[in-house]
Amino acid sequence: MKASRGALLAAAGLAALILPGGPVEAQTKLCTVSGRVVEATTGKPVAGLKAMLLVAKGNARDVRQVTTNASGAFSTKAAMGSSVALYFVPGGADGSGAVLLDEEWMATWRPKEVKVAKDVTLKETVKTVPTRAVTLTILDPSGKPAARARVMAGRSAAQAGADGKALIRAPASSKGAEAVVMSADQTMGVYTRLDPGKTAATLKLARPETVSGTLMGSDGKPAAGVKLQVMPIVDGQPLYQLMGAGCTTDEHGRFEMKGFGIPTYALYWDKSEGFKRGEATVTLADRNTLAPATVQRAVYDPQLFAGSVCRTPETKVQQASCFALDADDNLLVSDEAGMRILKVSQDDKLMASWKLDFAPQALDIRQDGSIIVGGNGKVAILDANGTMQAAGAVPGKRAVSAVAHTGDDVFVCSYGDAGFAVYRMKDDLKDPKRIISNLSGCCGQMDIRAHGKYLYAAENTRFSIGKYDLGGKKVADFVHNDAKKNDYYGEGCCEPKNICFAPDGTILTAASGQMEVKRYDSNGKFLGAVAKLPDADGSCVRVTLGVSRDGSRVYILDTSTNTVRLLKQTAR
Repeated sequence: MKASRGALLAAAGLAALILPGGPVEAQTKLCTVSGRVVEATTGKPVAGLKAMLLVAKGNARDVRQVTTNASGAFSTKAAMGSSVALYFVPGGADGSGAVLLDEEWMATWRPKEVKVAKDVTLKETVKTVPTRAVTLTILDPSGKPAARARVMAGRSAAQAGADGKALIRAPASSKGAEAVVMSADQTMGVYTRLDPGKTAATLKLARPETVSGTLMGSDGKPAAGVKLQVMPIVDGQPLYQLMGAGCTTDEHGRFEMKGFGIPTYALYWDKSEGFKRGEATVTLADRNTLAPATVQRAVYDPQLFAGSVCRTPETKVQQASCFALDADDNLLVSDEAGMRILKVSQDDKLMASWKLDFAPQALDIRQDGSIIVGGNGKVAILDANGTMQAAGAVPGKRAVSAVAHTGDDVFVCSYGDAGFAVYRMKDDLKDPKRIISNLSGCCGQMDIRAHGKYLYAAENTRFSIGKYDLGGKKVADFVHNDAKKNDYYGEGCCEPKNICFAPDGTILTAASGQMEVKRYDSNGKFLGAVAKLPDADGSCVRVTLGVSRDGSRVYILDTSTNTVRLLKQTAR
């Protein structure tokens, strides 16, 4: 399942990038970006392969779709000085593409990005899967065509037309193929297995049924209170499109979900108090019951939490979403579920608790001790005693991923119409102005920090940090995550997730995969590893990073245990 999950995360990152954005401004000088794609095994050209080209220059971005011709070639135009990122699509988005990509190739997915200073010619190699065309006729329960029904068959996808017909590509193997169909309103569905050689099938939608499962501890006792993500597996692929809101096991280790007769499911659970992170592939033992799965219980060495906060009954939070350090190195921790902010000393003593009328998702502290808080479409400023001083609205009333400040300027990052957007406002929190658009981030995370006269964004799906002036103009782009370099983040799907500045002006970045922290100079030169959590397990979560005023203490947010962890730093 590990390779499949890597492909899943890659696809999720791709989905964040192909949202439509503002077009790159027309330039007097245009360059040709062309390429040719060949098959890794045969060396022959790959025709009919779709790709997304993300063209960016400054704040302007344009997303284009290209398809390789009979010679495996594609071409587009891009302004001189822009960057072009190339992303291959696993299968034809409309089901008509003739190419499916190999699972092994998808598991090593990384974006290909080039700087355009002149005409550019790329040579790309992919691994493909032989396919066959299958036409599906989809009907609603009354027997009428189910227009706009969505079909998912492994890496192939399609949408039914007004006549209820959809075309997919199935692997041309002797094992047959699987497909699941969902109605346009997602209320009905159907699963089918396509026999080898079959080129057409008629399917009728039906209402979902309740499917239950059980999670047991490694000691044979029910695993209660474990939060699960459940995804159906079709043709060996977990369908992230059908991932529900998640479920939690009860005192008997039991959980429930809705199903459409799909026989195999992937269960994922992150590390939590008392349990290790894990995953399992389970199948239906009967029509409505999954075979039991096992979770490993964990007993953590208390020394792993030495110096960490939010560990006592008084300081414990329900859902830690962010933290920040004040001028005295006390920690302010946002409890999103508890709709409050806790002020906690370094030795984990509760100093104050401030209730809010919204769920806090992001924090920043100004030099005068006032606190900028963002969350649930709102932004507010509290004084050092937790009293509300100003409040404002985030455009679109969207969730907030980060807040930052410099002087009396306040910056708020939230999810926009196309990726993440950054808004600038004064400390009265009125008249927000969007200065940056279409930032690319996954896992609901896009961190920003202000330092001096610049704003920095950890654009994690592009594996980089962008440096902007306070008007939103990009002036630099660095810290690219390269598997061949020492600053590679390993298991993280899209890194780095968070950034902060040490007292000496160096940049610290944090990754969620292995909860690693690395150091760079102000120009993005890698200076070395700082630390990582010894009990990190690869969970893809929101992280936050903080440094004490003298640089001797580095903290990282551990959402799996809802604590702020003190890292043991590597000697510099």
